[in-house]
Amino acid sequence: MKKVLLVCFIFSLLLQAGLFAGGVKEPVEKVEGPVIVEHWYWVPTADEARYKEMIDEFNRTHSDVQVKWENIPNAEARTKLISAFVVGEGPDSFAMQEGWIGEFNAMGMLAPLNEYVEKWEKKNEIAQNLYDVATFDGVIKGLPWKMLVGYMYYRADWFKEANIKVPETMDELIEAAKKLTGKYVTDDGDVADRYGYGLRGGVGGGNTYFLWCQSYGAKIIDENGKIVFDSPEAIEATKKYIGLHRDLKVVPPSVLNDGFAQIIGAFKSGTTAILQHHIGTSVEISNALGDKVGVMKIPTGPAGTRWTESGHIAHAISTHSNKKEAAFKFISWMSEDWAVEHQSRYLGSVPITKKVAALPYFAENKFYSVSTASLPFAGTWPKISTWGNVSSSLTVTLLQQALMGEISPEQVVKTIAKALEEK
Repeated sequence: MKKVLLVCFIFSLLLQAGLFAGGVKEPVEKVEGPVIVEHWYWVPTADEARYKEMIDEFNRTHSDVQVKWENIPNAEARTKLISAFVVGEGPDSFAMQEGWIGEFNAMGMLAPLNEYVEKWEKKNEIAQNLYDVATFDGVIKGLPWKMLVGYMYYRADWFKEANIKVPETMDELIEAAKKLTGKYVTDDGDVADRYGYGLRGGVGGGNTYFLWCQSYGAKIIDENGKIVFDSPEAIEATKKYIGLHRDLKVVPPSVLNDGFAQIIGAFKSGTTAILQHHIGTSVEISNALGDKVGVMKIPTGPAGTRWTESGHIAHAISTHSNKKEAAFKFISWMSEDWAVEHQSRYLGSVPITKKVAALPYFAENKFYSVSTASLPFAGTWPKISTWGNVSSSLTVTLLQQALMGEISPEQVVKTIAKALEEK
């Protein structure tokens, strides 16, 4: 009997501490002063000051709600959010990449937002299709915030010197990368190694790979929701992708460990000539390279197909939060004109509100122009529960093994397809 009582006592303590999945925070106590909202979002070091300006502006203009922001590392953001949630902890609000939405929804992490959105005066300033990215069966689980359309940066000065035209096809892209790989003389007169393409083989490299595959005509999921990635198009694309390192040697030898910071740093420093990313790094790259940098749409594949990600980042509220109304006040403010313009100008994203998108500054900017020009062939990632883990973790591991020659491109494709089908 004593053992039973002891077990019950320990179990009750664990429940009170919120150490089981599904545990919820205690109701907010009635206290004097503003409600403190805990918010998590990853911000590169170069952008911290500008992002903090938004947090400070919200806190300055809202006496009833104050936001405490924690900058979580990009490479750990998804797993840290999941780990905190399963023990009943974590932030009240957080940002989430489009590829995580299906997984987070299946885990029950995302609080429904319909009742708040319906009362939000600015809701119609955002196009309806942007809400669809994080909506499941009519239930809004995330509020549109950033749109980051994928395109390519290239060293316009080097292209001009080598008399290379801007690539329109993947074959032309590969040829340009080959021509720009080798020794070159830097502005300081030193001789350095240069590589034609910056391949993201480390953390975060999954989406870059899937973008490449879909421009080769591969599909991940068909209109009926069936996984169709195991295809000749995906295998051919994977052979070309892995071949950039194993056969052509047009990417830095550090490719296996190259994540976000490494590929951006290599492009800025003159180690690589072409880089696939989005407008989120336009400010940092243009500050470093000025007129030396050019931008181009993702080239077409052999069948004339072209695909890029529309790259949405949404704000969500945790189902564990006991401050949902206050949290919505913050995330909705982040999707209104002042914050959208600040974010788009200084941190880089395609404006999501109609008024900001119409400003001359964005219409005349080459980074926004190429983003807008890419929208007709931009797509979204699958909203299936397996996508987050497959794209963020498994795919990166498989690509690293293929880059080392341990597995074949066919094995990469078949393993990914099988993992996506798992329930």
